[in-house]
Amino acid sequence: MPPKPLKFVIIADAHIGSAQQRKPPTRYPERARSLLRWVVSKTNTEITPDFVVQLGDVIEAADAEDDEDNLSTAADILRELQAPVYHAIGNHEQTHLPPQKVCTILKVHRAFYSFQSGGFHCLVLFSEKNGDEWSISKDQLKWLEQELAAVDRRALVFSHFPLVDAVLDDTAEEASLVQLENRAEVRNLLVQSGKVRAVFSGHWHKNSFEEIGGINYISIQSLVQNLSDLRPTTSESFAVAKIFEDHATVEINGMDPAEFRF
Repeated sequence: MPPKPLKFVIIADAHIGSAQQRKPPTRYPERARSLLRWVVSKTNTEITPDFVVQLGDVIEAADAEDDEDNLSTAADILRELQAPVYHAIGNHEQTHLPPQKVCTILKVHRAFYSFQSGGFHCLVLFSEKNGDEWSISKDQLKWLEQELAAVDRRALVFSHFPLVDAVLDDTAEEASLVQLENRAEVRNLLVQSGKVRAVFSGHWHKNSFEEIGGINYISIQSLVQNLSDLRPTTSESFAVAKIFEDHATVEINGMDPAEFRF
């Protein structure tokens, strides 16, 4: 009998907020609470994964008080999951709250960390703002290199910001908001380790797949984003990934279904 695949659920960019923060016709933060509860219920009763990753921007930034309340609500909802849940921190969480406060509410010991599951070493990265740019800090890069060197197993990486280059028509100022400044340096480190099989990210609010240097980079669509001009509703998107011995699949559920296989 073949070994059981590693199976996990990915939730990206839930943007819990109010109807006043709606950004027509694309984003519906007021629907995030009910959609998160729906994903939790479906995950517990139908999917039963090994773990769940929340990829960041689980709130729509408003002010410090509302952000803390909404982040606490997200944490409470996701604690209903019967599988372990791991959090990445997005840019919206950092708009009005310091990273340590976010970590405290989400009950993670620090902003970047690792965990083990199903024979894989899983690494959660933390993107932080430096001036007008977002990047992975030098201290974190050193930690990442040491983590990968110390393990004798395959690795998966989770990051709010994608590590690949965006295809943009935006100005340079707008581009700095959607791309990591040192993404190529991070990619090179992952390639040099020879251990990373895939990188999962959010932030772009769209599904995408790209292979660079033998590593597969997957971006997951936002839970509350609408990609269609034909319907005034959210995507209801979340992903189920299955990692087998010789291949992997990532199934995007919701209004904009997709499947990546590598």
